[in-house]
Amino acid sequence: MPWHAAASPIEIPRAPIDRETESALQLGRYVPLFGWGATEDEARRVVALVSRAWSTEADPGAIDCLSVMLLHPTLGTRPMAYLSEAIQSGSAPATWGKVALAAAGLLGAGDALRAEFGEPMLDCPALRPDALRTVAVGGAERYTFPEGFARLCAAEKELAGTRDAEAFTALRAWFELVLARRWSAHDTLREIRLESLPAADAWLVSAGLFLVGDDGAKGRMTEYASLALEGLQTVAPRALPTLARELAELVAQPWARRWDHLRCAAAKDHAAAAVRAWLSAALYETHEEGTEHETLGPEMTRAAKEARALVGGFLLDWFVQDREARSRVDHWAGDVLRIYHRLHGASMLGSALDEVIG
Repeated sequence: MPWHAAASPIEIPRAPIDRETESALQLGRYVPLFGWGATEDEARRVVALVSRAWSTEADPGAIDCLSVMLLHPTLGTRPMAYLSEAIQSGSAPATWGKVALAAAGLLGAGDALRAEFGEPMLDCPALRPDALRTVAVGGAERYTFPEGFARLCAAEKELAGTRDAEAFTALRAWFELVLARRWSAHDTLREIRLESLPAADAWLVSAGLFLVGDDGAKGRMTEYASLALEGLQTVAPRALPTLARELAELVAQPWARRWDHLRCAAAKDHAAAAVRAWLSAALYETHEEGTEHETLGPEMTRAAKEARALVGGFLLDWFVQDREARSRVDHWAGDVLRIYHRLHGASMLGSALDEVIG
């Protein structure tokens, strides 16, 4: 074990975290989640770790500080791989895997860490939908939203015909509406029955509908957030007030966020029209004028000049403002996804508590 040199490796840090403990965590003198094996004691230790991070005595930075305990730099994902194998062989219940995945969301792991942590659980059929949510719903950390969207599309196809199919359709449509600005996804989200979705997924759909101004979406966000957190109050009393503050910040200035989103969508449509005009002019030069070599030359036809004027108008009138608006929308979407993973983790842990701690 890589922590053998430590006289007493940290299993559950004290709260608030002192400088000595923080230094030990940075040096790798800690036992990662399920580092002692796939045992019931380890599952209870994970619950205790989450409880310590969200306790009323914990300092504000405890959650981010304790997220390093998900994995160990020397062991990597081996503890999670052993847990996955134990669940598949039947020697460990799937509930322990749920507890581990829940911890990744509740401890605020970033996209890369959360994906690495949840990857071994993809091999467990009983946990695959939750593991796919852990791994695929992301992109906020480095704004690699297209990669997250591609993984979601693949997951939606894989789960077609299962009870989780509608939930992944909703997740994919949220990405399309909020980040790709495809308004057809708005109709998809409005047609989905929220009561048939897990609480965290229903909350995410409501957040997308709130962004575009649907009536009642803000109230539904509060309703489904409370539903996701209701089973966690005994072990994480600080979760509800903390997330309530984050939700209040999320829904502040709704008209500004909606305007930013509309501006991004309009700029995208304007750009598409300008590019189509440019391509049409190039096609005209090539096939009508018969001067393919002059397509990129200094002398342009009237159609090409008009197309260039359209593109120039887009660049001058839209691009700079769109870039700023897109940055604000992407930042908002990142906050939404971070809260989503906390709510999803809270919902999973709440459903597993009775089996883990009795």
